[in-house]
Amino acid sequence: MAADGLLVVGLAEENGRVHKDTEEDLELVAEQTLQRCLLNEKRLRALDLSSTVFTTRFLTELSDCLSHNTSLVELHMNRCRVGDDGVRLLSAGLAANKGNSLKVLSLDCNQIKCRGASFIAKMIGARADRWSLTFGGYRAPSAGPAHGLQYLSLKGNEIGAVGMKSLAEVLMSGDDSMETLDLEGNKICDWGAGWLGMALRNHGALQSLNLCSNPIGKDGVEELKGACSTAKALLAMIPASGEISVSDMMANQKQATVYLSQVQSRPSSASSRPSSAARSRPTSATWSRPSSAARSRASSAQSTAPSVGFRRPGSASRKVPVTVRRPSRPPFAAAKEKAGNATQTGTHVCEGSSKLAHDAKDNTEIEPDVATQLPEDDGEVG
Repeated sequence: MAADGLLVVGLAEENGRVHKDTEEDLELVAEQTLQRCLLNEKRLRALDLSSTVFTTRFLTELSDCLSHNTSLVELHMNRCRVGDDGVRLLSAGLAANKGNSLKVLSLDCNQIKCRGASFIAKMIGARADRWSLTFGGYRAPSAGPAHGLQYLSLKGNEIGAVGMKSLAEVLMSGDDSMETLDLEGNKICDWGAGWLGMALRNHGALQSLNLCSNPIGKDGVEELKGACSTAKALLAMIPASGEISVSDMMANQKQATVYLSQVQSRPSSASSRPSSAARSRPTSATWSRPSSAARSRASSAQSTAPSVGFRRPGSASRKVPVTVRRPSRPPFAAAKEKAGNATQTGTHVCEGSSKLAHDAKDNTEIEPDVATQLPEDDGEVG
């Protein structure tokens, strides 16, 4: 196969670095591997490409080879830094293969996230058809052996709750062959554990489910306990030491086994993660309303019910009711009112005195006539 460009980036080391200078000719090995897959060699039953970082060109050509290969049963690509884009290419090739010969797929430590998990779910749904045509033309559940994936390992990736939802939905709707599902060391929370619990209730072929080293809390454990009780499965809580009693496992052997790490004691929810009510609205003991709001509320309360008291701002912790009283008039207001009354009285007195003076003036105008007549009478008599 002619190769224009590189097929291999290098070898992935344990510390995360990529070692390019190697004694082996990685380009030649990669080209020979693609050639064997393309020719559908019958002796090629398992292919292990772990700890090798490939280019997009190699993944594209490998996807084309897997689309029509009918002899490959196991594919291991651990620590290859495939990512979501590489998973998309591999899933497209496996979904196009109608032979369904691949039974084991291992993609550990490949930086796969929820987007890559959705691609894997679509591939499983395309390969495994839970419904088969019967003689009468009706679709019914398949009674024979399943032809899809039987072992899927996604250990050490970054799959969260959304990716678990995609996988759980395809397990419930269209798969009847998955026997072992390894999801150790991902980012599955309580919500993702709830989706896996639903898949466990509705999937009859699953025998082993590994959920160790995932941030699953008490709610997720309760969901898994209920699912195991319904599906007649065994929930194995592995301690921090990682040791589990084999005798207990054999004594309590059931249809399926779910491996889960023990939930470590965490701080209370109030201290570690506040509730939504505490985050959205603080309590009255630690927070008080502004003064303007308090005044507006006090005025409205006083207008509706004058006898009901109000609380001053910052007095919520004391809870001491304060009665609103109308303040008394200051003394200078009474004096001012008294002075105003006196001024009004003086005005009336002046008006009365002027009236009297006017009457007296009128009288003086009449009296001189009388005075002038009296002496004349007296003179006549004398």
